[in-house]
Amino acid sequence: MRFFFFLVFLAIVAMIVVYKYQESHPSQSKGLFNYDFREKDQEEERKPSLYRVLEVYSPGAFLLLRDNVETQRFALVDLDVPNQDPDKNDPKAFDSIKTKDELAAIGREALEFVKSQIMVPSGLRASARKREEKDGAVYVQGDLILTNGMSLSRQLIMKGLAKGKSDGLVSYASYEEDARMEERGIWSQKLALKDRVKVRVDIQEKVLEHDYHAQKASMSKEILESSINDEVAVAVNLDFAIAPPVTRTYNFEVKCSFMIEEITGYSEKTKKETRVYREIETKNLNVEVSSAKTNVTVQSAGYVMSKISRGGKIFRQGVFCSSCLCVVSLDGEEIKKENKIF
Repeated sequence: MRFFFFLVFLAIVAMIVVYKYQESHPSQSKGLFNYDFREKDQEEERKPSLYRVLEVYSPGAFLLLRDNVETQRFALVDLDVPNQDPDKNDPKAFDSIKTKDELAAIGREALEFVKSQIMVPSGLRASARKREEKDGAVYVQGDLILTNGMSLSRQLIMKGLAKGKSDGLVSYASYEEDARMEERGIWSQKLALKDRVKVRVDIQEKVLEHDYHAQKASMSKEILESSINDEVAVAVNLDFAIAPPVTRTYNFEVKCSFMIEEITGYSEKTKKETRVYREIETKNLNVEVSSAKTNVTVQSAGYVMSKISRGGKIFRQGVFCSSCLCVVSLDGEEIKKENKIF
């Protein structure tokens, strides 16, 4: 019995020692005596604030309620969003692609999109960059994080409903480029792309090098046979014209198929040049057009053609390009085809 009371006494002493140690070392690991008070309070302090939208002034300005305690006038930073009011829009801020009224239409679309994303009962998180108090009101600049974890600013940029500021601390260039490429929102055009792009194709044969040879002569030095050698190629000149404004870089695909034939000589039997089909040479080219007018030349390989004069007769032999088919496409759609037979 005495031994049992002795063990109880030791247990009570151990509990007192542990309690005193935890009281004097609050930064140590969790214990049975202080977790529900001190650490629970610290976890509450680390919990991120939730924001509820009270009012939407414009696609980029709102009145928020933080943790049901503090109201804030919140504005999106590092981007320009068209306003639903035409008089509040500056076309220069949007590369003068749209008029004030056109920007206002995009602003109304942006407003509806913003409302659909932020007017939620569950609350939003915010990434605040600047905070100040003025005349008793709290003004905050930053970004809102939607319930799906996406940035509201990024979503507006990707849909073409806003434009990133060139001097902003956060760059949205890659997302804006995607909107430009797809011509969404601000970057949309009234005319279909095919109707705004004009391509002129000119196919012609050109002499790269010219050479003359006197091959045979008689005793009287009369030329019995002569040869004129030309190295020729086919040049395809393309002129691209895009109705401004040019909102992005346009990637054209150009495919030039050259039909190659060989003339082996002159046939006395048929009284014609003997031609033999040899091969088809194809050249594929990607052309980036970023201005209203651009010129590009695609050239075939060089081929030697000889014009021979013998016994008062003239015939040709060598290799030459007999035809060229040029096809120009944009975004997978054929916009120009030109074929020339030589």
